[in-house]
Amino acid sequence: VLQNIVTKSNLTVWQCENQQNPEATKGNFLQLDWLRFTGQLPSGRDDYTWYASLDFANPKNLESQSRGESSDYWALTVGAHDRENDVTFVVDQWRDRELTWEEAGEDFCEPHLREYPVETLYVESNFRGDEIADTIDDVTGLNVKKTSSSGKKEERLEAMANRFQQGRIKIADDPQRDKWESFIQDEWLSFPHSEHDDRMDSIEILQRE
Repeated sequence: VLQNIVTKSNLTVWQCENQQNPEATKGNFLQLDWLRFTGQLPSGRDDYTWYASLDFANPKNLESQSRGESSDYWALTVGAHDRENDVTFVVDQWRDRELTWEEAGEDFCEPHLREYPVETLYVESNFRGDEIADTIDDVTGLNVKKTSSSGKKEERLEAMANRFQQGRIKIADDPQRDKWESFIQDEWLSFPHSEHDDRMDSIEILQRE
């Protein structure tokens, strides 16, 4: 099924021609077969620890947004962790843009997370993330906790991808849903040259905890 979404050879040509990336021919991207889709959780909801993670749009781009230019995405991911086997299942994911901090809490995070028994929402605390987390905590009934990153972004995402390769992160959904086709083509297989990597960032935040 995944090969029907995009082929590795086509991606390589696309990277070389459209992203001016001659290194793409050397295999400098994540492998398609590292992604494991299970369709659904292997057991009942009560067997997991549920939490979510939020990657916020870059506050530095608010000026661009006010000029009507494209803004960064907010990305929200729900995970269910099987502590006995140390496997995290990505259950659902959404993204949106052009949100105020209050809207991100009231109109984005809270409605989506209402569908799941999420215990904690983790928000990146770097780059004004403290203020964003406090705002979302104030305007919602969610249990918001701050988490900070360290080291280079590419190294963090590579470490997260290694957990996919090891089978420690799986996606409990259908790979043919539009959201996952977009994730695979636009972020996973384009790494590290993708225009946006907000959904990968959100999963990286999720697996930290």
